[in-house]
Amino acid sequence: MECNGALEISGLIKQYPGFQLGPITLKLMPGQRYGLLGPNGAGKTTLLTCISGQARWQQGTVSYNGRSIRWDERELKALCTCFQESPKFYDELTVMGNIKLARSLSEKKWDDSFASDLLARFALPPKQKTGELSKGNLVRLGIVTALARQTPFWFLDEPTAGLDPSARIELQSIFKQLPTTTSNVCLVLSSHLFEDLESCVDEILMLRAGQILAQINVEDIHDAELVYMPEEAEADLRDRAALRWTKGDQDYVVVRRGDWEECALSKSQAWTSFHRRVQLKDIYMGLMNDRL
Repeated sequence: MECNGALEISGLIKQYPGFQLGPITLKLMPGQRYGLLGPNGAGKTTLLTCISGQARWQQGTVSYNGRSIRWDERELKALCTCFQESPKFYDELTVMGNIKLARSLSEKKWDDSFASDLLARFALPPKQKTGELSKGNLVRLGIVTALARQTPFWFLDEPTAGLDPSARIELQSIFKQLPTTTSNVCLVLSSHLFEDLESCVDEILMLRAGQILAQINVEDIHDAELVYMPEEAEADLRDRAALRWTKGDQDYVVVRRGDWEECALSKSQAWTSFHRRVQLKDIYMGLMNDRL
């Protein structure tokens, strides 16, 4: 199904005893792939369940194509496909039986060709009873039934948990191909694995304690340097830093590679400071006030 408009979240708040998500303001665009990254308890699953209509929020709005949608409206649930870490199936049915059941419940939003392709790529035995499947194959089956349901928005919560390395690589490949295999579907992928997100998404949302700390374009990460900032570089790099933090008595900055080179070459001799290509984990650790 083609995604014709953005899903806009404005001032969304969801409260539990001892925890509050939000306020969250966010626009999810068609054709984009987003990653959710944050520690346990940051609110990643809560955010996905709210914006997919599975949980009621207390404040804020969710809008599609400019029209506000209540959490319990059928339209919101029809827009979204969700995958949760431990999918449930009927044990007495075969793999194909569960796929056919999912197809019958999909309200004509099912892609038979994509389902067959995914079934083959994951090497799932169609005639085996689901109750006999390994944990990894249950996850694979959950991914098939989620992705074959062609809705404008796909929300996948820890889809690679429980997968072996070969299945993870296969799933990464599927996500990379989404812009060409679907029509502007918007993917939101939650994961603790830096590699999954760096290789599969366009933008990364970092959450901590129910708040979005940063929304970062992956291409900007690839074109950046992590620099320990020497004293003589303070004035040159401070205003150019995309991100800055202190660890112990050392200051670190993340800057565009071109800005770093320009500042370094402007000196009579090159700075002897630490610098290297930045990685997603560097930014994550810096934002979470953790170690490098």
